[in-house]
Amino acid sequence: MGEQTIHSINNLDWGICEVEYDGTPLGATKGNVSVTITPDIVRGTVDKYGAAPLRAWDRGTSITVRIPMAESDRMEALVAAFPTGTRTGRVMTFGRTAGANEIYGKKLRLKPVNGGRWITIYKAVVLGEPVTLEYTNDDFRVIEVTMEGMIDTTRDDGDTLFQIGGPFS
Repeated sequence: MGEQTIHSINNLDWGICEVEYDGTPLGATKGNVSVTITPDIVRGTVDKYGAAPLRAWDRGTSITVRIPMAESDRMEALVAAFPTGTRTGRVMTFGRTAGANEIYGKKLRLKPVNGGRWITIYKAVVLGEPVTLEYTNDDFRVIEVTMEGMIDTTRDDGDTLFQIGGPFS
């Protein structure tokens, strides 16, 4: 295969990012923010060709973001982690009739601190996955939240879920 020479390293996007939810910074993270983009491709096959696809159709794309929030006592982080709670000042309360409230997506923006392309999800909601609160003297208390992008029907077709770009694109 041979040896490759790297002529320029100006376009390497490394490092941590700042996380904003609905325009509010969620504070420090610990343990890597990760983004998973999953295309949903349907392959059309016919008996004549066995498992080899004859055609393919794009049924859409999904995006999820895992955010381990280290500043878990910040009210902004708690509100982002627990959208089913009700905030009153510095207190959050929980427990309401099932199905009573729709959870609306808010803009989620990931901004690499060393420059690079931002990821903006137009309407992100917290998935109904368990959130564990650990009280320990070994490390920071971290709340890990997973958010999923929802379609924003107010935007143009082809630009309804998320964008990769921003000031440094």
